[in-house]
Amino acid sequence: MSKTDEILELKFDIPNWILRILGYKIRSHNEKCTAFQKNMYGKDNFNYAVIYEIHIFKDKVFKINEICVTPHYLINDMYDWFSGKEALHFIKRLDKILSKFVVIKRR
Repeated sequence: MSKTDEILELKFDIPNWILRILGYKIRSHNEKCTAFQKNMYGKDNFNYAVIYEIHIFKDKVFKINEICVTPHYLINDMYDWFSGKEALHFIKRLDKILSKFVVIKRR
């Protein structure tokens, strides 16, 4: 299996008000999906500034709660998109409370 076959999900459906207490803000909301986002600031291995964006997508139709992490490198205005094991690595470093409620699933 390739790395794209792995996704990072919540173990169970966490209520929206708990995500708000943890610092996640609603980025978009409609009848099919609610997207939450939390920005965290840090530095990479070369001491450059990075904005880490943690995205939680709560799909109401398929009952999936997917998590992705996007590091945005300010030095060259580049970004990346991680899910699966790579995203779990970032979640454990950035949000220790949320890392207790996530699991890696294979598609």
